[in-house]
Amino acid sequence: MIVNNLVTYRDSLQNCLEYLSVRDKKLIFAITLTQVFLSIVDLIGLAFIGLLAAVSASGITDQDPRGKALTVLEFLNMQNLDLRVKILIFASTALTFFTIKSLFSIYLNRKIIYFMGRKSSEISSQLLLKVIGQPLQNLQKYSIQETIYITTSGVSKLFTGVIANSISLFVDLFMIALMLAAIIFVDPIIGVTSLILFVSIGASLHFTFRIKAKNLGILDAEKSIRLNQMTNELLSAYRELVVKNRRFYYANLIGQEKINLSDIGSRLTFMPFIGKYVMEIGLVFGVFIVALIQFASQDLVRGLSILTLFLAASTRIAPAILRVQQNLLTLRSNFGGARLTLDLIGLVSNVENLTSRGDDIQISHIGFKPTIKVSQVSLKYPTRNFPALNAANFTIDSGEFVAIIGSSGAGKSTLVDLILGVLMPDSGSILIGGMHPLEAVTQWPGAISYVPQDSFIIQGTIRQNIIMGYPAESCSEKIIWEALEMAQLSDFVKTLPLGLDNLVGDRGAFMSGGQRQRLGIARSLLTKPKLLILDESTSSLDLITEYEIIKSIKELKGNMTIVMIAHRLSTIKEADKIIYLDQGSIKHVGKFNEVRMNVPQFEEQLKILEK
Repeated sequence: MIVNNLVTYRDSLQNCLEYLSVRDKKLIFAITLTQVFLSIVDLIGLAFIGLLAAVSASGITDQDPRGKALTVLEFLNMQNLDLRVKILIFASTALTFFTIKSLFSIYLNRKIIYFMGRKSSEISSQLLLKVIGQPLQNLQKYSIQETIYITTSGVSKLFTGVIANSISLFVDLFMIALMLAAIIFVDPIIGVTSLILFVSIGASLHFTFRIKAKNLGILDAEKSIRLNQMTNELLSAYRELVVKNRRFYYANLIGQEKINLSDIGSRLTFMPFIGKYVMEIGLVFGVFIVALIQFASQDLVRGLSILTLFLAASTRIAPAILRVQQNLLTLRSNFGGARLTLDLIGLVSNVENLTSRGDDIQISHIGFKPTIKVSQVSLKYPTRNFPALNAANFTIDSGEFVAIIGSSGAGKSTLVDLILGVLMPDSGSILIGGMHPLEAVTQWPGAISYVPQDSFIIQGTIRQNIIMGYPAESCSEKIIWEALEMAQLSDFVKTLPLGLDNLVGDRGAFMSGGQRQRLGIARSLLTKPKLLILDESTSSLDLITEYEIIKSIKELKGNMTIVMIAHRLSTIKEADKIIYLDQGSIKHVGKFNEVRMNVPQFEEQLKILEK
């Protein structure tokens, strides 16, 4: 069990360190080495406390120091100095060493906390880049709230909680070993007694709480994610819950979940206090045992000296053991809380980092060919028994207006996601302009645009929503207004008090559904794309607005290739090419009348649309 835990700890720590640069690792090594050196400084201060106790006891009893104390005094050539001078020198020297150690420790701990905080933020960004650099099917393995937790709190627990605590753990273990070695050197019997006492207390505390701390860490992560999910559900389904009069039920559930989370946090917080009180009791017994041994077997001077040395060492060893126990609990808790993050780091370790070609908006797209070639493309979702797309074959030429149609669940959105490159096919290939979709996106940013069925609206202004993904200084008002004109939204924006800088509310609460969708369409047209893909993007619009938008877009026909998941007869009829999908298979590709003649299901749908 212990070996397995050590292997897990080593592997996890190694995964953390892989995200640090060589310079960062050297800095951590230097900080650790400095703290080890400060432990030696602390030991020297402790040695002078022992000398102080020895000479003080000799003054009280009128006996000369003996043993190792006398050897040190002779080495320092101080055996003949006045007693008060000796006490002053040893006290001031011990104070100096302890002060130096404390001041440097404060400085180093501040540096460690600052460094780990910054590194945690940087690594969180790096991990997020790897996460969003995956295909959509990998990203969907985690819920949105899990992904948020993994790339924020999980990273913080893993790097700040693990690496910083590992440094502290190593330094404290080194200091404990050093102090116990010093006591054994001075008095082997008392040293071994101290070793047994402190190790027994530390081991008993660790083995009592280690499993509990890990399990509480896992529970804390799970409850935090669940609480965020429930809060998001409450706000997202607000209208439905109002109508059903279920707001109180949801609020009560969230309140109970908060109580559970608070209880877990309280139990984690209280654990170190148990260790503190156990250590205090153990220390009292230790002092009693040491005093009994010394005064029963040694003279008064030596007995007082050893007892003072033990008490002084204990003021260092006891807190260090408590910190070791605390760090071990924290490490196990953080490993439990960061379990999902560790899993994800393993999954994305081979994912290449995303690259950027700058933030300047591109609207010319010279050299880009808006053609699409789909060859024997298949994809099966793990949760389904049949393929979402099966051996799809077709080509789309430059400047064509293509409608993708089919019943619900036929594979239309899957096909669009594959063309965009957000899904990776199990087999086959897709080329846009002769390149892989993601290569085309990288080579010609903005040449391909996509409008989802329900456009995401950020909490900001009209301008911020249209230029989403670009810095404000890169987008002129001219191209913003041109996009609004094409999306049939410019007249509405002109009536707003602040125009482009008018707030839209949380998820577009201050706009109608149709206006939100047109805002999404305007966003897609900002870069003047050569390939525009619409996933039932006009379904929430009235017939007149949809007609005007389609008309505006089709006026670009010849300069722009348009691929649209369509559901209205008027749009389907005007398409240059129709791709008919049914249960993941392409039944026919051709013009309206050709599809009508070759696909019986299409004829049935037309009868419904024509009613």
